[in-house]
Amino acid sequence: MKKYLLILIISIMHFGSSFSQNKNVENGAIVYKVTPKMTNNRIYEKTSDTAVISQYIREYESKLTKYFRLVFNKDKSYYEASKTNNNGEQNIIAHDGSINADVKYTGSTQNERYTDLNQSLSYLYRDGYEIKYSLDTLKTKWDFLEDEKEILGYTCKKASITREVKKIKTIYGKETKPTKEKRTTTIWYTKEIPVAHGPAKYSGFPGVVLEVENNKIRISAESVNLNIEDFPEIEKPDSEKAIDSKEYFEIIKQKYGLKN
Repeated sequence: MKKYLLILIISIMHFGSSFSQNKNVENGAIVYKVTPKMTNNRIYEKTSDTAVISQYIREYESKLTKYFRLVFNKDKSYYEASKTNNNGEQNIIAHDGSINADVKYTGSTQNERYTDLNQSLSYLYRDGYEIKYSLDTLKTKWDFLEDEKEILGYTCKKASITREVKKIKTIYGKETKPTKEKRTTTIWYTKEIPVAHGPAKYSGFPGVVLEVENNKIRISAESVNLNIEDFPEIEKPDSEKAIDSKEYFEIIKQKYGLKN
């Protein structure tokens, strides 16, 4: 009996120690694997062989898979894509969480993002534009569920949202009739890393987001490293070229001749 009581006490102490340690997160680096999903259904028109279809989907997704890294402290984060070498091959970001002094937002690299939770602002560089988003505009009515699962040793909670999105195709420069579809996005976040950062635009949750999935993309954490020594400052250079997200969407609509 004493033996079992001792084991129980040690287990409780270990759990309490781990929980306390995670509560004191000062900074961290997370590597994410980002895999687009195939939305083109033409393969189904060519064959009904499930093995051929599965192989095609695997090759398609593997070819387009990229790695991103989220570097963060309690208030700010920087999200960057892995670089490519001269042959166009992706240089996968080291999974050991190593950080160097050149980690900073430049406002000139495709899909890099800087987020400041205190100012409730996020800056994204895309298609030649630096776009400024208010984090309040990114907030939507998520359903926070009781589902749990473990990711990289962290207990994660589930949240999801279903929205109606407009799909517009342009064929030979002409806009086709818009169609609408419902898109459900699911995220998994962990309160064991109590900072409100996440990959891409998924910030503001009650813990770090480790996984995102909808019918277009899957983002999954590959490694987590916390409380890194000699962690650099995360700063955004002063810039007057950033445009508001609404202005950016108007530019895109005019550029591609899209209607509201």
